[in-house]
Amino acid sequence: MNDNKPDNDSEELLGIGTSPLEWVFASFGGVLVVAIIGYLLYSNFTRPPGIPNLIVEQTETQKVDAGFVVIAHVYNKGDAAAAGVVISAELRDGETVLEESEATLDYVPQQSQRRVGLQFTRAPAEHQLQIRVQSFTRP
Repeated sequence: MNDNKPDNDSEELLGIGTSPLEWVFASFGGVLVVAIIGYLLYSNFTRPPGIPNLIVEQTETQKVDAGFVVIAHVYNKGDAAAAGVVISAELRDGETVLEESEATLDYVPQQSQRRVGLQFTRAPAEHQLQIRVQSFTRP
């Protein structure tokens, strides 16, 4: 017989082994991990694939040393994320395009918003400003 292994009473006396509190936290962590995996699987298989729904709104214009910066919010109200979102803006005087500006957002998650700055040398308030989403890709 090998008596090198301590019995349960001697482990408790020495303070080694797993305490009941450790078992409680380990069980809670395990339940949490299983719940998260279950939610992700449920969400993945029950949600229909959607497309990004991107909307651009101008919020403010600020004067800077090099001209003017138009701040715009890009909202993604769709059920899918978008990547490489290109925002283009034009300053127009009737049919004539006076100036163009462009910004690219790396990633716009679904149901979120991002801000972009579009820079011009002319005052946007004195001309017609058109801002739109030019293109995006699916991440």
